[in-house]
Amino acid sequence: MELISYTATNMDMMGVKKYCDLTASDMQDAIENSQMYTVSRELQESKDYWEQALVTIKSGVEKCSRGCTLGDVTLITQGTNLITTGNEYVMLATRALKIALA
Repeated sequence: MELISYTATNMDMMGVKKYCDLTASDMQDAIENSQMYTVSRELQESKDYWEQALVTIKSGVEKCSRGCTLGDVTLITQGTNLITTGNEYVMLATRALKIALA
């Protein structure tokens, strides 16, 4: 994510696309990995938030990548908003995990 931000700051759209594509692949791997496991009822909420974060971030980077390819600022903005939402799900997952483990 830092590399996406860095390349975007430097207006390197090919770099943004490259790192978005790599991140999308990593998110897909993480989704598949997470779905292989069953967790206790106490941890299920955290797992659900985590998986939603992965799906949302993957959607965001895919939109950003398409936006870079098409030169479409609207897609890039939508993608950025999805990435932000995904990060919020990560925070919810972390909070739910802390509550479950308390």
